[in-house]
Amino acid sequence: EVLFKLINFIQTISSSDRHTNDKWLLTYLPFHTAGLQVFFQAFFSNSPIIYLSLQQPELFATAITEFSINRLSMTPSFYRLTSSGFFNNKFDIA
Repeated sequence: EVLFKLINFIQTISSSDRHTNDKWLLTYLPFHTAGLQVFFQAFFSNSPIIYLSLQQPELFATAITEFSINRLSMTPSFYRLTSSGFFNNKFDIA
């Protein structure tokens, strides 16, 4: 049953050639469902992943600019933190 659910989950991942230039910033726990989605999306499109532990939120803006991140999966509450200036307004995510 678990294998069947994993296969269904992987089938939702988009793996077209248009994703080959994606650079993902992983801010979710890698073993959480959202983290797995980012991992598989990057894996199947052969895209790099930069993992950022949210224990160091001050590195958020630096990671995006330094690694030229163009894909980021986030929750609404995390988006509110980024758009509220929580990260010292170093990066305009809007």
